[in-house]
Amino acid sequence: QLAAMRDQEIGTVANEQQGGQAVMTAYRASRNYPAFVIVHVDRQRALAQWQDETRWTLASIGSGLLIVLIVSSLLIVRARRSLADQESLYREQQLLARLFESGTDGILVTDPERRIIAVNPALERVSGYSSQELIGNNPRIFSSGTHDRDFYQRMWNKINETGIWRGEITNKRKSCQLIEEWLSVSSIFDQHG
Repeated sequence: QLAAMRDQEIGTVANEQQGGQAVMTAYRASRNYPAFVIVHVDRQRALAQWQDETRWTLASIGSGLLIVLIVSSLLIVRARRSLADQESLYREQQLLARLFESGTDGILVTDPERRIIAVNPALERVSGYSSQELIGNNPRIFSSGTHDRDFYQRMWNKINETGIWRGEITNKRKSCQLIEEWLSVSSIFDQHG
């Protein structure tokens, strides 16, 4: 073994036993002189710091991975809930759109400036106007001229106070034919008020 060590000149030998203890041996041989430097180190003591650092590194990486896994799981759960909420909202919107389109009562929707932004087919049939003719106009387009200014002022005061007005009104079709209607006007607020 010494000859092999002399030929290699420098190296280590692991798993030797010295007095029942596992030791690591490091050596340095000289080619010029008949000398060897051999050091035996208790393997457990030599590797203790490395093992401690390895344990600490693995614990840190494991904790980091666990945190990433937990955060990822929470984000996935949140994303799934959001998708489910969006799907539910989409179904509700589809149902409301079908109700709006297939309703037998005429319905129109205005913006806060009282411009018509949507009408359903029933309103087109009752009024004689197409949606293209109505959208962008004020509902005054239906005014028959049979109600005075105070009538409309009371209507808007009631809507501003309670958010709803119901009553009989005489409106006018596109053909100028007068029509008696039971009208319901409701204020609906979005998330911006």
